[in-house]
Amino acid sequence: PSAPEVVLAPRAAAKASEAQALRDLFAREKQLQRAERHAQAIGMRYIFVLVSFLLPVADLYADVFTEPWRTLLLLPLISGVTNVIADRLRRTGNAAPWHFWAMMAMDTFVIALATSFMGPHGYLAIPFYMTAAAAYGLGLPFAAGVQLTMAALAHPAGRATGFVSEGMEVPWQMIGVETACLIGLGYMALRGPMIFTKRVRRAREALAGLERGDFGVRLPARALDDIGFLAVSFNSTAVSLGDMVEELHTNIHERQKVEARLAHQAFHDPLTGLANRVRFRDRVEHALLRAGRNRERVTVLFVDLDGFKRVNDSLGHASGDQMLVLVADRLLNATRGCDTVARLGGDEFAVLLENVRDDDDAVRVAERIGVALRAPLMLDRAEVVIGASIGIARAESRGDVPAATLAGELLRDADVAMYRAKAQGTSSYEIFAPHMHALVRDRLALEAELRHAIENESLKLAYQPIVNLEDGTMSGVEALARWTHPERGVIGPDVFIPVAEETGLIIPLGRWVLREACRQAAGWLPGAPAGFSISVNVSGRQLQHPTLVQDVTEALADSGLRAESLVLEITETALVQDAPATMRRLNELKELGVRLAIDDFGTGYSSLGYLQRLPVDVLKIDRTFITNVGGTGNDSALARTILALGDTLALRCVAEGIEDTHQHSHLRDLGCKLGQGYLFSRPIAADEVERMLAG
Repeated sequence: PSAPEVVLAPRAAAKASEAQALRDLFAREKQLQRAERHAQAIGMRYIFVLVSFLLPVADLYADVFTEPWRTLLLLPLISGVTNVIADRLRRTGNAAPWHFWAMMAMDTFVIALATSFMGPHGYLAIPFYMTAAAAYGLGLPFAAGVQLTMAALAHPAGRATGFVSEGMEVPWQMIGVETACLIGLGYMALRGPMIFTKRVRRAREALAGLERGDFGVRLPARALDDIGFLAVSFNSTAVSLGDMVEELHTNIHERQKVEARLAHQAFHDPLTGLANRVRFRDRVEHALLRAGRNRERVTVLFVDLDGFKRVNDSLGHASGDQMLVLVADRLLNATRGCDTVARLGGDEFAVLLENVRDDDDAVRVAERIGVALRAPLMLDRAEVVIGASIGIARAESRGDVPAATLAGELLRDADVAMYRAKAQGTSSYEIFAPHMHALVRDRLALEAELRHAIENESLKLAYQPIVNLEDGTMSGVEALARWTHPERGVIGPDVFIPVAEETGLIIPLGRWVLREACRQAAGWLPGAPAGFSISVNVSGRQLQHPTLVQDVTEALADSGLRAESLVLEITETALVQDAPATMRRLNELKELGVRLAIDDFGTGYSSLGYLQRLPVDVLKIDRTFITNVGGTGNDSALARTILALGDTLALRCVAEGIEDTHQHSHLRDLGCKLGQGYLFSRPIAADEVERMLAG
C-alpha cells in the first residue's frame, strides 16, 4: 500500500474498535435499564399483594365475604408465591418475556378466585388502579404500564369467571364500561411515557444525524419541559455546528486554493509562467528514470540570451521583463508540446528534450530556437534584436548513479557547453564534450587562486612608458597588472582580467591597482618632467560601481598624488552603457580634478555628438588602426581622422601599439604627439621607471 493508506489503516481500525466499544456499552446500558424496569414492576406487584391482603380484612367487618378465611388464605398466598417466583427469576438474571404473561395469567386467576368467593362486588380491580396511579406518580412509567396492561387484560376475564361461577348472568355491559374506563385510565397513564419515549427516540435520531454530518436536523421545542429546553439547546448547537462546519469547509477550500497557488509558485517562474529550476530538475530526473527503462537518452539545452544586459541598461528593467516574456513565448513555439521549457533565472532558460535519436535532432532544435530568438522584438516602441548562446548536453541513465546526481551533472554539462558557445561568439551553439569540464574546473581553480592573490596582494604592477614622439622623452606611464603564479607561472592579463570581470573580482583588483599606482607615481613626481602622469585602466564594471569616486578620492589622499597627474582610461564600449549614470559618474570624477581618457578609441559606437558631451581629455587610438598605418589601406585615413577630431575637440591623442620606426615616423608626420608600444619599451618594473626618469 501507499504511504497514506499505511497511515490511515490504524486510524480506521481504531475508529472501528471505538465504535464497537460504544455499541457494547449501549447494549450493557439497555440490559441494566431492562433489569431495573423489571424490578420496578415486581416492586409494584408487592403493593398489590399488600392491598389484596388488607381489603379482605377491612371487608370482613362489613360482612361481605361468605367465607372470608378462604380469601385471607388464598389471595395473599397465591399472589405472594407469584411475586416470589418472579423476583427469584429477576435476581438470577433469567427473566424473559414469557414471565410477564405468566404473571398476568396468575393475576387473572387471583381475580377470578376472589370474585367467586366474594360475589359480584368483590373484584380486586381497585388495587391495580391504585398501583398504576402510584407508579405513574412516582415517575415509574414502565411499572405503571405493566400493571395497567395486566389490569386491562386480567380484570374482564376475572369478572366474567366470577359471575359464571356464582351462577349469575354476566353483566357484559357493566364489564365493558369498566374495561373501557380501565383502558382509558391506562392510556392516560401511558400517554406521557409514550410521548416521552417518542421524543427521546427522535432526539437519538437527531444526534445520529449530527454524527453523520446532517446539521440541518431540528427537534420540536414546543413543550415547556426538560426535553423541550433540551431541544432548544440542541437546535442552537446544530445551527452553531452547521455554521462552524460551513466556515471550516470555506477555510479548507480557501486553504486548498492557497496551497495550489503556492505549489504553482514554488514550481513555476512568476514572470513567464514557465517551469522554474526546481521543477525543471525534477522533470529531468523523471526523464532519466524513464530513459533508463526504455534505453534512451535525455537531452538538455541551456539557453543564455546575448545582449540582455544592454536592453536592461538602455530601456529599463520593465522592458527587460517584457523581453523575457516574449522570449518564453518564442521558446514554447520553437519546441514540441512534450518538451519542457524552463526559466532558470535572469536571462537563462533551459529546454528538456525527450525521445531524440541523436545529436542532429538536438542541433535542429537549437537552430530553430536561434532563428526564433534572432527575429526583431518590439520593446517600448523600440526594435531590439538579440541572440542566444546554447549549450547542448546528453545523458543516459546509469544504474550505479542516482537520477538526482545524474540530473545535476547533465545541467552542469549543458551550462559548460553554453559558456563555451558564448566564448565562440554570439548566437551560436556548442555540444558538450568531456574536455570542456576540465576547462571549467581549471577556470574555477583560477578564480579561487585569483581571489587569494588579490587578498594577499600577490599581484604586481608593470608600467609601460608613454613617450613624446618628437624627442622621445617620457611624459607618463600606464599601470598594468601582472600576475606570476607560483605553480602556473606568468598568467597574462588576457586570461585573468576576463575572469575578474565575470566574477566581480575586478572591483577589489581595480581598487588595489589604483592605490598602488598612485603611491608609486607620488614617489616619482619630484624627479619626473613637467606634466608627467600615470594612467590607470577602469573597467566598465568599475565605472558602474558606486564606490569608484570614493576609491579614487582615498587613493589620491593616501598617496598625496595631485589629481591632475592621474589619468583614468575607460574603454569606449563602457562609456555607452547606461549613458545617464555614466555621464554622472564621469562628471563626479572630473570634479576631483583627474583627467579622463577614452581607451581603444575607434572600436566602440560613440558618435561625434556623444563625444562632444563627454568630459574627456585624452583619446587613445586603438592599435588596430596603427598596425598598417602608412600602408595602402584605410588605416592611415582613419588615424588622420581621429587626430583631426582630437585637434578639433582640444583632446590629446595617444597612439597605442607602435612597434616599428615606420609607424613612429608616419604618426609623427600626421601630427600625433604621444605614443606607446614595444618600439619604445615593454611594460617594466617600478625601479626601471625610476632609472629611466633619472637618465
